[in-house]
Amino acid sequence: MAAKRNSIQAFPATSTQMSPQSKVMKQMIKEFHDAGIKVVMDVGLATLLIGLAAAAHQGFAANLFTLVSDTAPRRVVSSIVGIGGAAAAVAGMFAAKATGYVLEWTASYVLLFAGASIAYLLALLVIHLINPRHEPMRLKPLGTRK
Repeated sequence: MAAKRNSIQAFPATSTQMSPQSKVMKQMIKEFHDAGIKVVMDVGLATLLIGLAAAAHQGFAANLFTLVSDTAPRRVVSSIVGIGGAAAAVAGMFAAKATGYVLEWTASYVLLFAGASIAYLLALLVIHLINPRHEPMRLKPLGTRK
């Protein structure tokens, strides 16, 4: 009778059978576990979690666009959204460069994920500081002074 292979075993029994990449992966997972970080090895679960995060991000973005159309006069909505998009593009350029520096400096994604998770709360705080009562903007008619 042939020996049954354990279905949970992710790596071969001896290290001589492992490729260098497998050894690195096994060591990385061990270090994560030693640090108390859980590793998701199930591809379906990982896909579900990434999809949930993407859906939450899209919901937040949709609320930002709706906030502009709810609070700004119709004649300035496109300008506000355009300026916001341009500012986001410029910020994205700096964020990409900063990401490289952070990864070089720390060799870890921890600061990047922490910053990304806090960014939504900071954005919500800024929105509530700027317009706490969700009141529409009041602009003077075009062509009037003071």
